Amino acid sequence: MRRISPTLVHSLPKCDLHVHLDGSVRVGTIRDAANKMGVRLPTRNLKELARYVQAPPDCRSLSDFLKAFEIFYPVLKDPEILERISYELCEDASKENIRYMEVRFAPVLQAREGFPMEEVVKSVLKGLKRGERDFKIRALLLLCCYRSEPPTTSIETVNLA
Repeated sequence: MRRISPTLVHSLPKCDLHVHLDGSVRVGTIRDAANKMGVRLPTRNLKELARYVQAPPDCRSLSDFLKAFEIFYPVLKDPEILERISYELCEDASKENIRYMEVRFAPVLQAREGFPMEEVVKSVLKGLKRGERDFKIRALLLLCCYRSEPPTTSIETVNLA
C-alpha cells in the first residue's frame, strides 16, 4: 500500500462534522480573556498554561479530560471573547484546509446574568460569520442541550436554534 504524504493530506479540502467550540480555544485567547475578565489562572506562561487547559497525551478518563475545562470556562462568559473564539476557530480550520465545519456548543454553559443564551448565540454567530467571510469557510452552528438542565432550558435552546 502506498503512503500518503502529509503535504498531500493538508492540500486536500476537508470537512469537520463534529467540532466543539469550547474545545477549540487557543491558549493565548484563554490568557487574554482571563486578563480582560479578571479571572485568575494557574499561570500566565503560555507553555505552562497549555498543560492545564489541554488534555495530556496519556489522558485516561473523561473526568480527567474535562478538568481542563474547569480552568477556562469562566472566561467564556463574555460576548467579545465568544465572538473572538468563533472567529479564530474559522481561521484555524482554514489553515488545515477545512472548507466546511459543524460547530457545536451548549449556550447555557456560557450564559450568565446580563448575558442570556440568545446573546451568547448571537456572539458566536457573529464570529463565525466574520470567519466565513475572511477565511472562505462554511461554518454551521449546532446548539446542544444537557439532560442535567431543566426542560425549560432545553426548550429555550431549541427555540434559539
